[in-house]
Amino acid sequence: MKKMMLLCMVFAYSAGHLLIAGGTDKTIENLKAAFKGESTASAKYAAYAIQAAKDGLPQIATMFEATSRAEKIHAANHQAVLTKMGQKTDPGKIDGRKPSGCHHRGDI
Repeated sequence: MKKMMLLCMVFAYSAGHLLIAGGTDKTIENLKAAFKGESTASAKYAAYAIQAAKDGLPQIATMFEATSRAEKIHAANHQAVLTKMGQKTDPGKIDGRKPSGCHHRGDI
């Protein structure tokens, strides 16, 4: 798992250097979609962790917390590449706030 995360970070960093000189509109669109998806996933898993902890399931809460952190790293990598390409992103999108449509107690 750690090797995969490191590989993803290296890829994202490398991609940023390769694409910094430009990039097609489609590439930028794809990166923005990936950033949004990873950010939303991070927030959802954080909410699931809170719910699992409230339900007295600390091991499951820990699993969701770790997954949330991994998704946040992915989002930050996409954000860094977009920034290097001159694109603006909202830094608040990866701070773990609940996204719209996030499930709550009774809906999980």
